[in-house]
Amino acid sequence: MSDDLTSPTPLNVLLVVDDDAYDRLGSVVLLLCVGMIDEPVKLRVLLRTRRGAGFETIGPAPVIQVRHRRWNLGRRWAERILDRLEDAPPDVIHAMSVRAGWWAHHLAVAGSCRLVVHVTDREDLRDLDRLGGEADAAAVTITPQLHELLTDRRPEWRRRSRLIPFGVPAQAEPACLEDPQRIPSAIVTTPLTGDSGLGGALRSLQTLIRTGQEVQLFILSTGRAETALRRQVEQLQLQHYVTFAPSGGDWDTVRGALRGADFFLETNPARRFTAHTLMAMADGLAILAPRGLLADGLIDQTTACLFDPARPRDLAEKWGRLLQDRSAARRLAHSALDYVSAHHQAGRMVAATASLYRELCAVGEFAI
Repeated sequence: MSDDLTSPTPLNVLLVVDDDAYDRLGSVVLLLCVGMIDEPVKLRVLLRTRRGAGFETIGPAPVIQVRHRRWNLGRRWAERILDRLEDAPPDVIHAMSVRAGWWAHHLAVAGSCRLVVHVTDREDLRDLDRLGGEADAAAVTITPQLHELLTDRRPEWRRRSRLIPFGVPAQAEPACLEDPQRIPSAIVTTPLTGDSGLGGALRSLQTLIRTGQEVQLFILSTGRAETALRRQVEQLQLQHYVTFAPSGGDWDTVRGALRGADFFLETNPARRFTAHTLMAMADGLAILAPRGLLADGLIDQTTACLFDPARPRDLAEKWGRLLQDRSAARRLAHSALDYVSAHHQAGRMVAATASLYRELCAVGEFAI
């Protein structure tokens, strides 16, 4: 057999995820775990969690769970984890957020392997300043805007960063208002905090109901402000139109809810990046989002309807127009679905990530 047909030696990769990264990016983590089956990559997941016993695998990838209180043991902790991986020591350690990379860099140093950190939003950019400098690290950004911000503000990362957009599987047809007989529904997944912007969304919903529109709002989230928001629902007399349904970070629950909805509503312009919006676009929902989000593909009146969070009535007006003109809402959803199909293919993400792993481990390439 010729050398050209010889299969490359599989790389061992440890994907490091904490509760926050999994809640925001769980669908991408799953797609990476599943997709690497077709690449010369053996993937395992290290999950840092405050929760109880969870899953033993993510897709086909085995999961090692580490309780949160044991995470800050530095080099001694790192050596114990590496002992558990001695059957296949990692060549690459991939942290799904920069904050997870703070701990993962101990592993990379102790194991003399390469470190990859995902940069998904402005908070990750700020967190790069605290990333340990002892490990050889590469950054993966997910949007052109974010990549430009990173390389402009941190020129030292220009040679050791790559732009790899997230990918998700897209549906064949949009879900938005597919059944004209069904009451329209909207999904919110924003964490319930004081700055969530959900209070304004509830007032917008009240305006729509008073003008004779029918729409159900499902809030798939929890947070410290939940009690206050439930009280606001009662004060606005929206009990029959709003349902609180905490998902607990369960991505199957979120995906199932999205596929049964018509609108995806983002209310917080300062929210950390999540894969929820991308998933909603891939499922063909009409997206309503505030201006200012650092998200790829949210093109006003093309793939999304962007509102001004500083104008209290703007969301109600734009949401109301989409409810009245269902064909316009369907066109918006269809355009979002087409955008994801063209620019956010899951297979392309997996292949580019596996290529980066190989590049990092190749002698003389990707000098960092």
